[in-house]
Amino acid sequence: MRERDDISGQLGELRSKGGAGSFLADLSLPPRGQKDEILELVEWHLFEIVFFTNRILARRSSIRELLNEQGELFRQGVQVPAEIFDSVESVIDLCGRVCLHIWPTKPLKKKSFSIEKYETLLRLNRERSQLIQGILEINKKGIFPLLSDRTVRNSVSHRDERMDEFFIDPQRTDFITRNVGGSDRVRLSDGSENMPFFDHFNSRSWNYQVYQDVLNIQELFCELELLRDKAHKAQTLVTMRRTINARYLEMLQESENTIC
Repeated sequence: MRERDDISGQLGELRSKGGAGSFLADLSLPPRGQKDEILELVEWHLFEIVFFTNRILARRSSIRELLNEQGELFRQGVQVPAEIFDSVESVIDLCGRVCLHIWPTKPLKKKSFSIEKYETLLRLNRERSQLIQGILEINKKGIFPLLSDRTVRNSVSHRDERMDEFFIDPQRTDFITRNVGGSDRVRLSDGSENMPFFDHFNSRSWNYQVYQDVLNIQELFCELELLRDKAHKAQTLVTMRRTINARYLEMLQESENTIC
């Protein structure tokens, strides 16, 4: 009885932390003889989220430094090196990797998979994404509007398709690609025409545009910081809940041995 009270007390302590702690405390205790594998998997996914968000956030300072270094070139109207554009696109690509831990796609069924193995993967895919979203409180509407929107990431990944769409646009004119600058259009030297961009990074607003899709990179970094902090905190809370579950299973086993 005392051990059960201890378990209840530990769950109460976890619940008192609010947010992710309350969500984890309200999960059912594992059945007798069942390993607590799903939380171990969730803990691994949270580690990956923290790892990659830190990698992405490190690129913010490098983009800012590159922009500062190229300030004089901007004023002279000289095209800047491709490193800035490449850094911005690498941020978007890495965000896709982070988001798959939270909003996964359906796993591919490999030829080597048995029906049982594939059904297990589908179940894990569903359960771990539901748990991660609950732990990070992502079920709250609008908490990560940019990260949860795949529009720009898809345009970067499927650049070839966006090029085809742009090419058949009846209003298409001459254009510039992979541009970095403080204006969303460029006036020709004779002042006769404003040329649009197929893809562009605005060095003032930090808006990244590919064809008709736009994403503000500064706002994206803000969401990444929030996600990183929530995931880091959640890692500790998941470890606490795993410890509680492990002790509960030990208690059940000890009780069973005593009866025998």
